[in-house]
Parts: sequence; C-alpha cells; structure tokens
Amino acid sequence: MDVIKNSLERQFKLSELKTSISTEIIAGITTFTTMAYVLAVVPKMMGETGLPTGEILTAMVLMIGITTIAMALFTNRPFVLAPGMGSVAIFSITMVQLQHVSVGVASALVFLSGILFLLVTVLGIRDAVVKVSPKGIKISISAGVGLFLAVIGLRNAHVIIANAKKTAFAFGDLTQPSVIVAALGFLLLIVLQARKIKGAALYSIFAATIIGIPLGVTKIPQSFFSLPSSIDHVVFNFDLWNALDVKYLPFLFAFFLPDFFSSFGTAIGIGNKAGFLDENGD
Repeated sequence: MDVIKNSLERQFKLSELKTSISTEIIAGITTFTTMAYVLAVVPKMMGETGLPTGEILTAMVLMIGITTIAMALFTNRPFVLAPGMGSVAIFSITMVQLQHVSVGVASALVFLSGILFLLVTVLGIRDAVVKVSPKGIKISISAGVGLFLAVIGLRNAHVIIANAKKTAFAFGDLTQPSVIVAALGFLLLIVLQARKIKGAALYSIFAATIIGIPLGVTKIPQSFFSLPSSIDHVVFNFDLWNALDVKYLPFLFAFFLPDFFSSFGTAIGIGNKAGFLDENGD
C-alpha cells in the first residue's frame, strides 16, 4: 500500500495540492455519476441522425476514458473531458435533421473544427483571447454555456419545442409525463441545493429516474451487463472531401466558435470553483 501511495503522491502531488487519495476517489465517483448523463443523452441525440446508438456509446466511453486519463497524467487537473452538448445539438438537430447535411459531411466538419481548435491552441491564440477578455465577459460566457445546456435539457424533456414558423422556441404539451418528471426533478434539485446538501444533482437525477418508471418516461433495463458494440460503422466515418466545399464554411464556424467559448467558459467556471484562477480570473 505504501508503494502505491508514494507513487500516487509523486505523480499527482496530493500533499502539495492539499488533497488525499480518499478525497480523490470520492471526487472521481461523484464526477462520474453526475456526468454519466452524457452516456445516455448523446447516443440518443446522435441516434436521431440514424447513427447506431450502441456504437456511439462505445466510441464515447473510449474517447472520454482516453482523454480524461491524458488530462490527469499530463496536466494534473481534475477535469473530465467529454463531447460538448452544444456541438452534439448542432450536429444532430441543426445540421443533420434541419439542414439535411449528410452525417459524413457533418462528421468531417467536426474533425476540421478539432484541427482548427488545435492550431489555435498551439499557436497561443486561445491563451491570448482568454487573457485579454474582461473578467465580466469570462463570467458571462460560463453563465451562457449553462443557459444553453438548460435549453437542451428543456427540449429533451419536451418542455419547449422548436416553432418553425417563428424560428423560435415555444412551450410544448406541459401535461406530458416527461415534463412532470423534469419539473419534479428540478424542484427537488432546488430544495437540496438550498439546503446545501452535497450530491444534490446526483440525488435529484436518481429520484427523477425512479419517478419516471411508473410514468413510462424511464424504463428498467432488460439486462444490466452486455458486451460493448463495435465501432465499425462510426470510426472515421466522415466525408472530408465534400466537407471542404465552401458552402459548408458557416457550419465549420458554427462548430468551432461554440466549442471555443464553451470550453473557455467551462474551464473558467470550474477553475474558479477549484481555486485555479489568479486575481485576473485567468
């Protein structure tokens, strides 16, 4: 045990950062359980484009695992990396379902956006933008990301729907079981947060899941264990040549800009909670 403890201490500098192995284990479990919703939401949203949800789930688990381990080993920061919900919504709803862009082209645009993001980071442009942005802007970006995620949640709960005639959102049928479950879960979350109960988000998610079973919103799994699906139909499934067409340039920026600012805002928001920011909010 001492060998393992000393190894972890050298790798992650636990004493220097005023933490411990037990604290990190609890924090890791908490982070996983509060983020695990992406493993359900993202495959469902991508499945609406015709992609196999099982393969998307397998690809997500691999991607999240590899990038999060890399984040831990190379930066020693407690950040989990996962697909951005905003980008998933743009891919599935805006591009494929509404604009009828093929999945191959949309996937290639995600790839190109990632290359552009990498270049902006390596060249130091991203760091420069962060440093020149006023503190108020940094805070508002974090809040804006949260509001956008809230809109996605309200849409998935059918509280709001897209009104094509007005190019805006409108209330859906508020008597639907999914709306009732969402409202009860949100009310419970507010109560638990007001009482400063740790794990409030986790408890409200668990309670909403249980409440949703008799209402038909959530279902008891037919099996709790299964082998992961292969990723043959999703890995490298992009049409890079056609994505280079100039008409898709606006879509490229539609991916890149939300990714840029949402990662910026999320890092600032979480970094502030973790005490990683300096006096300038950087």
